[in-house]
Amino acid sequence: MRRIHSEKVRGTFYSSDATDVERQLRQWSEDLPCYLDGVHMLFVPHAGYVYSGKVATHAYRQLANRCFRRIFILADNHRREWTDRGVAIPNFDDFQIFDRRIPIDQTFCEDLLDKFPNVFSPTEEAYNGHTIEAQLPVLLHFADISDSIMVPLIFQGTSEEERRMLAKYLHSRCGDEDLIVISSDLSHYLPAQAAEIKDRETLAVLLRGQFPIGENCLCGMEALSCACHIAVSRHWICHFVDYAHSGMAVGEMSRVVGYGALAWTQKAIYFSSDVFIALETLVLQCIEYSLARLPPPNVDILLAQFPQLCAHQSVFVTLMKNERLRGCIGGLGDFSRTILDGVQQRATDAAFRDFRFHPVTPEELPQLKAHVSILSFPTELHLPGDQWIGYLCDTHPKPGVILEFNGRTSTFLPEVWEQVPNPRDFLAALCNKQGAPGDAWKSPTAKLLTYTTQTWRAP
Repeated sequence: MRRIHSEKVRGTFYSSDATDVERQLRQWSEDLPCYLDGVHMLFVPHAGYVYSGKVATHAYRQLANRCFRRIFILADNHRREWTDRGVAIPNFDDFQIFDRRIPIDQTFCEDLLDKFPNVFSPTEEAYNGHTIEAQLPVLLHFADISDSIMVPLIFQGTSEEERRMLAKYLHSRCGDEDLIVISSDLSHYLPAQAAEIKDRETLAVLLRGQFPIGENCLCGMEALSCACHIAVSRHWICHFVDYAHSGMAVGEMSRVVGYGALAWTQKAIYFSSDVFIALETLVLQCIEYSLARLPPPNVDILLAQFPQLCAHQSVFVTLMKNERLRGCIGGLGDFSRTILDGVQQRATDAAFRDFRFHPVTPEELPQLKAHVSILSFPTELHLPGDQWIGYLCDTHPKPGVILEFNGRTSTFLPEVWEQVPNPRDFLAALCNKQGAPGDAWKSPTAKLLTYTTQTWRAP
C-alpha cells in the first residue's frame, strides 16, 4: 500500500477550497505575461497566499504550462520540534494536494540516502510544515506535472561543503526536463523601508551570480546555497521577476516579511530587430509628447506584441543628431523597472536631463535618431587587478565595463571599444570619467564588473 502525505496547511496558508485557489491564481495572473523561455530554476516565497501569493504566481507563470519529468523543491527546516542535522528526504510515496497526488521519486531519494551520510529519512512530521506544501497548489496550476515525480529536500545544519557535494550530485543527475524550486522568503520583521533596502541588496547579489552573506537575508539560506552551486555549474542566468512584502498586502509597515521571485534560464532573453525598431519609435514619441506637454504615449499594444518588455533589465537610451551624440542616459543594475518603463523614463532623461547638452527643442526633433541598448545584469570580475588586461584582451565580443572605486562608478557601453580598443587605455578612460587618476583601476579596492548588451542599428 502506498504511503500518502496529505495537506497540513490547507485552510491556513491557502484556501481549503480548490476552486477558490484556482480563481485567485487566475485573477493574479491576468496581467502577468510569460516572457522567459526555458526556466530551469525558481526562487519562490512560501508565506500565506494573502501575503506572497501574487509574487509566487508571477514566478510560476514563467513556466508556461511546461511538462517536467522531475520537480526538486529545496527548503530549510522551519519546524522547531525537528532538530536533526542534515538533509531530510520523504518517508512516504505520494504528496496529496486537494484530490491530486504527486508521487515521490523514491529511487532518487534512496540513491541520496546511500551516497550521503547526512541525508536521512525522518518521520512524516518533518513534512508537516508549509515550506514544501505552499508551493504545490501554484505549481499544479501553472505547470503540467501530470507525469512528474517530486524530490522535496529539507535542509538543517548542513555545512557549505556538504551542500557543495550534494549540488555536484544533483547537477550530474538533473536534465533540461527537470525543475528546481527554492522555497524561501526574504528578510523577516524589519520596518518596511529597511526591509526593502535589505531585500534589494539580497536580490542584487543573486542577480550578480553571487551568494548573499549576512543576517536576516532570507530563511532558506541552506537550500539556496545548494541551488546556487548548481546554477553556477550550469552557467544559468538569473532574472528578477517580482518583489513585495507583507505590508503591501495588509498595511502593517512596522514589521514586514519580504518576498522575492527569481528565475534562472540557460539563455538570455532575445530581442529581435522588430523590438528595437518599436522601442526607438517609442523614444521619439515620448520626447514629442513631452515637448507638447501631453501624457506619455499608450504602450498597451506594444506590450501585447512584445511581452518580453516586461522583463526587469537596465536600458540606455542614446540620441544622435547629424551623426553626433545629442544625449545618452541609462541605468546600471537597475531591476526596479521593466524594460518598457525604463525606455520611457530614459527617453526624456536623455532629451532633457543630460547635463552635457541643453534640452532638446521642438525644432530639433525631426533631426534626432534614437538607439536603445538593453543590458544584462552586471557580474563582478573575480580576478586580481593584474589579470584584468589579459581578460579584456581575450574576451570577444567585448563587454560593457563598470569600474567602482572610492564610492564612485563609471561605465562604458561595449560600443566604446570601437573608439578605445586598447584595454589599458580603456580602463584609464574609465578612471578619468569618474574623476580618478588614470591608474586607479590598479588599486586593490577597485572593482570591475562586466555586462552584455543587446542593441540594433539600421543597415
